[in-house]
Amino acid sequence: LHFRRQCTQDYELNGVQMKAGDKVVLWHIAANRDPRAFDDPWNFDIERTPNDHVGFGGGGPHFCLGANLARMEIKLMFREIAKRLPDIHLAGDVAYLRSNFIGGVKKLPVAFTPTPSLNTVPMERLGSAAGASGTEGFGGDVERTS
Repeated sequence: LHFRRQCTQDYELNGVQMKAGDKVVLWHIAANRDPRAFDDPWNFDIERTPNDHVGFGGGGPHFCLGANLARMEIKLMFREIAKRLPDIHLAGDVAYLRSNFIGGVKKLPVAFTPTPSLNTVPMERLGSAAGASGTEGFGGDVERTS
């Protein structure tokens, strides 16, 4: 994985001259490989200390300000999925995103038994927002209960 940036001005970094407009590629795999900062940088050590620059949940200067919110959202999402789709299961091969920029899942086929909506809203409570036929304003996914 990597990300690419473009120099906005001429710059020198560790003796390497870069001109405005040059493309610079930063490889994630190169992180923590600097022997000036890490003892034995090529050996994986999950408990390496000090390592105070680690982001997301590790603290340090790159700590993600939204980390606690993200954890809560993920926890709530999976709690709701488990509650609403108790028999959800994999129903085919997973297709992964092939990219040098970001990893992820492209296709995750699942199967489950449909259940009644837990958030059914009576049409009379929707008022005029539901549109003329009662569904246009909500992408056609509003369940009619009256």
